[in-house]
Amino acid sequence: MKELNENNIENYYHCKICINELQNATSTKDLSMIDPKLSQYTPRTYARLEVGLTKQGFQVWCVRHNLNVIHIDFKGQEVDIETTKDIDSEDANTWLAKGMQLIKLEKYDEGIRCFNEVIRFEGVDHYALCGAWNEKGLACSHLEKYEEAITCYDEAIRIDPNYWNAWNNQGTAFYDQEKYEEAITCYDEAIRINPDNESVWYDKGNASFYLEKYEEAITCYDEVIRINPENYSAWGNKGDSLKKLGRDEDAEQCFTKSKELQ
Repeated sequence: MKELNENNIENYYHCKICINELQNATSTKDLSMIDPKLSQYTPRTYARLEVGLTKQGFQVWCVRHNLNVIHIDFKGQEVDIETTKDIDSEDANTWLAKGMQLIKLEKYDEGIRCFNEVIRFEGVDHYALCGAWNEKGLACSHLEKYEEAITCYDEAIRIDPNYWNAWNNQGTAFYDQEKYEEAITCYDEAIRINPDNESVWYDKGNASFYLEKYEEAITCYDEVIRINPENYSAWGNKGDSLKKLGRDEDAEQCFTKSKELQ
């Protein structure tokens, strides 16, 4: 039995806007303008969270962006977002946060309306505007409105060409339409900006595989394995690529490794 006075947390919750700012800042200087007290940034060090009891249950609140991270009632169920905070129509970050939580609840059309509220503001901050276009793109992709999604990602990239999340998500929108060459072009841009993201390398590997570019696929899966040696899917997909090249013995070694990790 785990001791009560030990940290037994298995899954951490963070403010999505904080994560968005961390992932898409091109330098620590960008973040220093937000919080000059910090010189190194992780989700845990960058967060400004308050945790406590409410009349309904237990809530984690982001002080930095004045929004709900998660609100759990006393039965262990997440409290409906509509009951957690009234939306100030003049607060773009709050609209963005509400939209992101609606996407989490698979309420994509409602989420899009929130992102449109952010986009209509004049002088909205860089991160909120990029985040709104990016998240609207994700919502459109979930609705299989891929052309609209790609347009949204284009807007995010126009505002910030180094917004790697938008490049990655645009690649996925092309991938979902089986436009693998276009997807790889986007993944390459995401990798240029953020070369140590395993999911982008993995997706590029899959796109290369479907184009029968098996050597390129293997290179991508090797990068995934370099970043995360325990990614069993990358080991398995590398094995599939090797098998396509007739390298059966090497392929079997990869399949074995994949099974060991599962």
